[in-house]
Amino acid sequence: MDPSQATAELVDRIEATAPELRGRQAAQLAALAELRGLSPAIEQALADARERGDRVQTMRMLAALARFWWIDGQARTIEPWVDWVWRGRKEYVEPSLLAAAHQGAGELAYARADYRRATGHLQQAHSGCLSLGQVGGQAAAINWLGMVAREQGRYDRAIACHQQAEEHYRQIADQWGCAHARSNLGVVAFRREQFEDATKLHGEALVRRRAIDDLHGISSSLGNLALIRRRTGELARARALYQESLRARELLGDRWGIAGSAVCLCAVDTALGEVLSAHTYFSQAVHGFIAVGDNLGLAESAEAAMALFLGQGKQEMAARAYRSAVAMRRLIETPMHADARRVAEQVREAAGVETWAAAATVELVRQELVQLAANNG
Repeated sequence: MDPSQATAELVDRIEATAPELRGRQAAQLAALAELRGLSPAIEQALADARERGDRVQTMRMLAALARFWWIDGQARTIEPWVDWVWRGRKEYVEPSLLAAAHQGAGELAYARADYRRATGHLQQAHSGCLSLGQVGGQAAAINWLGMVAREQGRYDRAIACHQQAEEHYRQIADQWGCAHARSNLGVVAFRREQFEDATKLHGEALVRRRAIDDLHGISSSLGNLALIRRRTGELARARALYQESLRARELLGDRWGIAGSAVCLCAVDTALGEVLSAHTYFSQAVHGFIAVGDNLGLAESAEAAMALFLGQGKQEMAARAYRSAVAMRRLIETPMHADARRVAEQVREAAGVETWAAAATVELVRQELVQLAANNG
């Protein structure tokens, strides 16, 4: 079969399968299994399309597969293909496909904590969907722009985006989208330490996600509710919720989510004084986030390690974790959260921290965290 025809047929199949990732649990699991089985063929199709200079088929794959690549932890692996797409002429690309490809590229850039690039793509996606009158596309772009704003500490902007996205989702009766927007509002409330509001919002998102049997969404809501329980001192309840979330993520094979659960469980076990298991979770988080290319996750892992090493009385190790967190936060241009800042006050004056952090690269921070995870002092 001609490679271009084979690619077109494969993309048709992908486009029929990928929407099921927003479906019920059984549909999500079946779609993930099918797409994982197709991964070698997808990789070959991407190579063939680049060889032919076929950006249209590559954009179709990018638009359809962004969510799968996120869950499967392939955002870092797929980055060269995404970069290649945008280097050529695009005037001949149908506008709705162009907008969808920008949305996919924005989501994957967000997954790598490349917020400048994510913003550019998501703004292009929103502009394209606005001109086409595509309400669902507008909602998705605005919702993800709110997530970027949240990570940058621009909480008022994030709330405005998520509220607007939720209204758009309501217009088209998209329950999956409504739950996602409500969950994001809960994350902002948590970041502002408005724990009662955060609990209400995440609880509402969980109810909606259970109603549509969205396993991936349920795992996220459980993790967010656990985060609140941890911060309010309900450690046993937090651990139970995290473990329930982790089981769902393992069932999905959600590599990014599994790493996220590990860093959270590290924090809980640190607070409970269970140092050995906390360190195991810290190591799992570091290696998991490196594998999926999530630098924000590495910053949060470093912040969890600050508390872990302080709890062991290992000031030098805590200082190394702190300088890693400071460096990575600077590199990805995001502020440290309030709870981490409070822990950081205990190691802020350590000698050489600022000098090291100012000169560090992403790769150096990764190496430092791997060493911390390996030797435990």
